[in-house]
Amino acid sequence: MNSSDYDRFMMGMHVTFIFIRANIEELYCEKVIKIVIANIQLLLMNNQINYQCFCEEVLAEIHDIETKQYLDKAFCSNEASIGIKYEVVKLYIEFIKESLVLAIEELHMNNKPNAYHIVDAVHFLPQVLVEKDNWNKTSFWNTHIKGSEYKWDEQFLAKWEKQFLQPKSLKD
Repeated sequence: MNSSDYDRFMMGMHVTFIFIRANIEELYCEKVIKIVIANIQLLLMNNQINYQCFCEEVLAEIHDIETKQYLDKAFCSNEASIGIKYEVVKLYIEFIKESLVLAIEELHMNNKPNAYHIVDAVHFLPQVLVEKDNWNKTSFWNTHIKGSEYKWDEQFLAKWEKQFLQPKSLKD
């Protein structure tokens, strides 16, 4: 896998989640979330990602020129190349994907505040995975996931908490 594209994709997801939170009322947010999900699925199936294609897909959904330029600049300034081990963080990427599926479901029910809270809960995870030095899984889980304003399904939480907190170091 191209480590640079992978690292940049992780940071690109972080930028995209911040963007979605700020624009959750916009109609394109659902499409942008679906683009993130589709790219995560490609990553999980093929163990590779094309960061440039991801950026182009997201930008194609944005029609406001100023917003598009702002997001494009954020994508282009994203030059992370830390070399995280994909195998170590794959589980967390799956968690992000499943959380985004829940956000889509909330948008379909026209519950934008819940969709916002889901994206808010996971928005920081890609950056934490890339900047793994100060990573504390338990603290992150309790603060950002369980502590979020979204009322998670208890079965979903129980399933993911067990997996999320497995003793696996990002530094492996």
